[in-house]
Amino acid sequence: MESLFPKGSKERLLFEIFCNLALAWFYGQLALNFFKDFQAHGKISSLLFVMQETLLVFMFVTRKQSVDFSTSPLDWIYAMVGTYAIFFIQPSGQEYAAATLTQFVAMVWVTIGYLYLGRSISIVPAHRTLKSAGLYRIVRHPLYAGYMVSFVCVLVNNMSWYNAAILSVTIAATVARVL
Repeated sequence: MESLFPKGSKERLLFEIFCNLALAWFYGQLALNFFKDFQAHGKISSLLFVMQETLLVFMFVTRKQSVDFSTSPLDWIYAMVGTYAIFFIQPSGQEYAAATLTQFVAMVWVTIGYLYLGRSISIVPAHRTLKSAGLYRIVRHPLYAGYMVSFVCVLVNNMSWYNAAILSVTIAATVARVL
């Protein structure tokens, strides 16, 4: 893999700081909206969504630096859209117990996946240690699988055409990332 920014360079450090700040800002907007929804309407699904995305942001900002990462424009487009598009979902509608329970199970699945992944998380394809234990022995991409199930549940509990469009874009980009 050809490096866009050499490891240890000032440009790479600035780029990673920029990416972390962008992720934190988008996440902050999502967390604020869904936490307010939880406070106003008592929707457990909104609180679960904030918790799941908080865990993602924590894992991302504490990850270990990759040896190298992809410079493919398509990899970057899929990664950015698949990661950031979900942050535009808006709370709305009522909560369904079955969707909330399924969302909780998906969140537990994702959390277990994080435990096996450790600090090797990445938005863009990167050279890190290949994981093959735990959930990674069962499913090649357990985090993506768990997130897609969770996101569908978030949509069911926040049904709108706008949110359906955002979720469709997110899932399409995520499938492209997997492939």
